[in-house]
Amino acid sequence: MPENESLALGEYIDDVMRATLEGKMVWTAVNPSTYSFISGDRAGRFVLQRVDRMVKQVVHEGNLNLSKQVKEIGYVFQVFNLSTLGGNIQPFVTIDSFENPAMNPKLEALMKVIEVDTSKRKLDFLRSMVPK
Repeated sequence: MPENESLALGEYIDDVMRATLEGKMVWTAVNPSTYSFISGDRAGRFVLQRVDRMVKQVVHEGNLNLSKQVKEIGYVFQVFNLSTLGGNIQPFVTIDSFENPAMNPKLEALMKVIEVDTSKRKLDFLRSMVPK
């Protein structure tokens, strides 16, 4: 990915994070590692997914080369154009931090903001259900 495109996408992720913090984007948990947001006009869908994968790592101990499995955590952020005709909805934008490691800190920060906001909304709902 060209550096200027990566920079622009990083700024876009900052804008998404800011909108989430301001309550303009309310995400829904699809499962414990995936969150989704559908724009108010229903023209766009955003998805952020945490992906855990095991990779083989070689460790050198003395004269031995030992292989062990290490967990790597990455993120996939996708934006879908839901107004696509024909129902064949493909990602409009995909940012995969395994392919673009420079995006991993931005996507990790966005995931944390979304998780905290989602948890807060759940707690607010639970508190609202308790008679006062």
